[in-house]
Amino acid sequence: MLIDQVTASVFKAGNGSVGTAAQRVASLGAKACFYVLVRAAAANSGTIYVNDTAQVASTHGFHLAAGEEVKIQIDSIDKVWVIGSGADQAYSWLNV
Repeated sequence: MLIDQVTASVFKAGNGSVGTAAQRVASLGAKACFYVLVRAAAANSGTIYVNDTAQVASTHGFHLAAGEEVKIQIDSIDKVWVIGSGADQAYSWLNV
């Protein structure tokens, strides 16, 4: 079954801000999901890096410039980590 062919009955969304210390996008108690979407705020002055580990860094992460987003097909939002290139880099997330 393709993930795009599945209809979710619920979703959660939120916002966060990250600096130069790695953090989880959100912690929802490892609830099952189909995918997580992370979007860097358009007003950001720096970059957000996304990966599946607390060791996320500019050299070990997916780069999100201001306004960019990534959709990650994964089973738990707790597995998605972010770090910023500077203080107060805002992002929003959607857990489906």
